Amino acid sequence: MKRFLSLILAAVMVLSLTPMAAFVVSAATVSDEQGVVYDLSFDGTYYRVKSYTGTATDVVIPAEYEGLPVQEILDYAFYYSEIITSVVIGDSVTVIGNGAFAYCANLTSVVIGNPVTNIGDYAFAYSKNLTSIVIPESVTVVNNYVFYDCTSLTDIYCEAESQPESWSDEWNYALEATVHWGYGASS
Repeated sequence: MKRFLSLILAAVMVLSLTPMAAFVVSAATVSDEQGVVYDLSFDGTYYRVKSYTGTATDVVIPAEYEGLPVQEILDYAFYYSEIITSVVIGDSVTVIGNGAFAYCANLTSVVIGNPVTNIGDYAFAYSKNLTSIVIPESVTVVNNYVFYDCTSLTDIYCEAESQPESWSDEWNYALEATVHWGYGASS
C-alpha cells in the first residue's frame, strides 16, 4: 500500500509540473476581415460563427473559412448587431442558433443557405426592419417565435409544400406575414 501511495504522489507531482494547457482541449477563436468571429470546433473539423465585431452593413458568412466548412451560427452570434442590413448565409451552415439575429434593428434581408436544417428559438426576433425571407426546403426544424415582433415582415417564402410536422406550431407566433408554401417549386 505504501508503494502504491508513493506512485500516486509521484504522478501528482509530475502532473503539477506539466502546464494545464497540455490537458485542456479548447477551440481556437479567430476573426475575418468583416469582423465575423469564428470558433473552431473541438474536434477541429469545422468553424462556428461565434459573434460579430465588424462595421460592415452587408455580411456574408462563407461556406468555408481557412479551408474548413462553417457549419453553425451559435446562439446570439449577431444579437443586437444594429449595424447590419443584410446577411447571406453560406452553403455549409446547418444550424442557426437561438436568438442568432435577434434585435438586429436594421436587418432588412437574409438569404439562408440550402443545407440549413435547424433554426433556433427567436432566431430573427425583434428585427423590426426585416421585410421578407426565403426558408429553404432543407430546413426540417423551426423552433418557437423565430420572427417574433418582426413588424415589417410581410412575406415568408417557404420552399416546403406545407409546414413540416417537425416545425414548432409557434414558429411564426403573432406574425401577420403571408407564408408562401411551395416557393420555387417547378410547375
